[in-house]
Amino acid sequence: MPEKVLMLFVGLTLCVLPVCAHAADFSADVVQKTKEFTAQGKIFTSGDKTRMEVPEATTIIRSDKNIMWVLMPGQNMYMEQPIGTNNIAVAREKMPGEIERVAMGQETINGQMTTKYRIVYLDDGTKTTIYQWFAKDLAIAVKTMTEDGSWATEYTNIKIGKQPDSLFEIPSGYTKFSADLIAPENALEIMGQSDQETGE
Repeated sequence: MPEKVLMLFVGLTLCVLPVCAHAADFSADVVQKTKEFTAQGKIFTSGDKTRMEVPEATTIIRSDKNIMWVLMPGQNMYMEQPIGTNNIAVAREKMPGEIERVAMGQETINGQMTTKYRIVYLDDGTKTTIYQWFAKDLAIAVKTMTEDGSWATEYTNIKIGKQPDSLFEIPSGYTKFSADLIAPENALEIMGQSDQETGE
């Protein structure tokens, strides 16, 4: 996956996190689509913790700590970035900046009964419109898509159940990626080198 695509994937991960206080613990396959790429991976959630895995990277979101970690397995290193409600559009019943929500009826998505919503919210002063298919029993949106179809995220093979705490921690033996040693703009290049070394 090219560096630009990886950045977009991480960005979309932040846009659809299922970190609602009442969301069920679950794992699922996830497909993210934009006009430039389609990426498949796995997602694991436990309360306000989320782990997203793709072949090129693993992202751990710890909303309880307001941080995000991006793991680089080939280097046994990780990057850390602060997060906050201002840069996470949470996949829940009300989004930050939301100004309009209209229920459009019931639909079944991948075996889950959902309510489809048309949502308008402000993003840096600009109106953005998306659709969400919200599964009330799971308390998450199992599908999110922009009105113009420029990107979409969908969960399949959803399995409800407690997730191991170890999934949401930095693995033993990993060291923090140091900005003093390598410039941040080169981080994704390092990750690409890591993939080549591991044959991914």
